[in-house]
Amino acid sequence: MKNKNEFLIFSDNIRLLRVKYNISKREMAKILGVSVKTLSLIENDVIPRISVEVVFKTARYFGIQPAWLFQEEKIKTFLESDVFRDKFVNK
Repeated sequence: MKNKNEFLIFSDNIRLLRVKYNISKREMAKILGVSVKTLSLIENDVIPRISVEVVFKTARYFGIQPAWLFQEEKIKTFLESDVFRDKFVNK
């Protein structure tokens, strides 16, 4: 089985974070510094390149390492962790 392209992983992780945090597309686009249309394209695996600025804004906002956005299991592990629950669920 081939590994997923890093962009596809990034797209999946952006969508996963947005849904898990219950963030609207409009709010997520603002967090990333992109338009809602661009966010929709990202989430639908259309845009082939993402700026470094978008990656760092995303990582900073969610308190994660930028590289995690390109790794299949890191975000899922983070979202299942006590750190996530303590920081964002058990406010």
